[in-house]
This record gives sequence, structure tokens and C-alpha cells, in this order.
Amino acid sequence: MEMENINAYTCQVTVNTHYINSDGIDKGWISKYVDLSEGGMEFKESAEDTIRRGLLYLHDIVYCEQADEPGAQPYNLRIKTRGKATYTFELPSQEMFNSWTALIERHKGVMREEDINPPPPHKAVKEKVTFYKWWCDSWNYCERQNNYMVIATIVYIILWAVLLTLLWILFVQPMKNITQVKTQCYVLSHDYEYLYKRTYNLIMDVRYTLENGTVMRNEMVQYCAGSDCPDDMEDKYPLNEYTTCYYDKDDIDFVFFDLGAFLKKKYSIVGGVCGGLLAPWLIFVVVYLFVKGKDMVKVLKNGCF
Repeated sequence: MEMENINAYTCQVTVNTHYINSDGIDKGWISKYVDLSEGGMEFKESAEDTIRRGLLYLHDIVYCEQADEPGAQPYNLRIKTRGKATYTFELPSQEMFNSWTALIERHKGVMREEDINPPPPHKAVKEKVTFYKWWCDSWNYCERQNNYMVIATIVYIILWAVLLTLLWILFVQPMKNITQVKTQCYVLSHDYEYLYKRTYNLIMDVRYTLENGTVMRNEMVQYCAGSDCPDDMEDKYPLNEYTTCYYDKDDIDFVFFDLGAFLKKKYSIVGGVCGGLLAPWLIFVVVYLFVKGKDMVKVLKNGCF
């Protein structure tokens, strides 16, 4: 057995080593070059080997004793690690045994109760991320960071919803609630007025009969979308002929050919106004969801509340 340098602080020596890993598998005896110092125990194949084959920190050692099994050499040293691995070294002298033991005892770690009797593994229970919790966390974040953007966004959404409701109730709903009465319109004259982007008002002087037999004469203003509206007017509503039309039962002066065209116009106006106001909020939501995407996935997965 070769021993190059031995003192109270460092030792480089080739010794027979018996190793049992943390799973209890016996790797048997093998000759290893061990470099023991204050920092730890370094293993190599030989003194000339330039590659480190293993490293054991002294603070990971929790047990150090003389091997006492039958047939053991008088200077055999056994150590046990925090990871439950066991090393046994055949040391050549009492002096080396004392030197190694003193150094390891000075730096070894302390086995904790949870290391000796580890608790059974259990699956960590993650807290559910619900819409209610996400909402509360967002407000707490605002208070901590003095960030008023979320508050402003909530107010903006409320005002947008109020505007949409008012437009629908005051602008769209009255047209949807019209009671149409079918009749025949006699077209006396027609003209058209250009509005914007291929939309027109078809202006016609018509005569029609009410349910009670009263003959009415009014100017009809029929909304029409499409570049062919002026030409189609003469084909669809020819002069000096009767064409099926409708009037409002509650407002007999309002006469029309197609109520759907008026509704489409109102839908487009409401959609343009509210859509234009909604776009900035949607951009904010997309950016916010991109940043908080994981939280929102948990919200959708766990339900609302």
C-alpha cells in the first residue's frame, strides 16, 4: 500500500474501499486513490489520474466509526452519509485512522430527525386559483403597487356597458319593436340621396291604403346599401305601379319597403361606436392575459368560484 503524505489536515493515499450506495446496493471492494482534506474527500483511480471520479463533502458525513464486523482489519474506518451511502476504508496505520477520524469528526454534519425517520412522501396540495381569488389578488396588487390601471379599466368597462345598453334601448330596440302592416304602395316619383361609402337614401312619393281603408300619401325614405341601389330602385319599385310595402301600425306615416335595411344600418352604427371604444380595452386584456396566462388557465380549469 502506497502512502504519499499524511498529517493532521490532509492525506492522499491509495486504499481498499468498500462502497454501499444509497439504495443499499453493495458495490464491493475496490482500490481507490483518496485525497482527504478540510474541504472533503476526493476520489480518483490513482495518484496520476487527473480526472476526479467522485467528491464527498465532509458536512454530508453524519456517522464515523471503526468497522467492527468479523474479519475486519483493526484500522478499518466506516462512514455513513446523509444520503444513506456507506464507505469502509482499509487504513494502513493507527496514526492515519486517528487523523482521518479527527478531521471527519470536526467537520461532519448532524443527522436530523427527518433524516433518520423521513416522513412518507405526499403530494403537495396546490391552492385552487379561482376567479374570486384572482380578482382579490389583482386588487391587492393594485393597493401594494399603487397601480390604478386595473381600476381605470373596470370603470371603463362599466361605462362602455352602459353606453351599449343605452344605444340598444333608445336606438335599436324601437325599430325592432315596430309592428309591420302589409299593404300596397303606388309609386308616384322616386329620387335618391348619396350618404357615404355606397349607401343611399331612396326617396319616393308613395300612396298606400291603411287597414281601415284610409288612403295615405307620404314621402318614403328607404335606406339602401350597395352601389347598385339607384339603378335597382327603378326595377324594384317602378313608377306608376303598385309594389308590396309596409307601414308602422303605431306610426302610420312611417312607410317602407324593407325594415331589415334600417336595422342593419343601426347595427352597424352601434357596432362601430362600441367596437371602436372596445378596441383599447381588448388590447389591454390580451396583453394582461399574455402576462398572467398561467393564472387564467388555472381559473378556467378550477371553475369560477
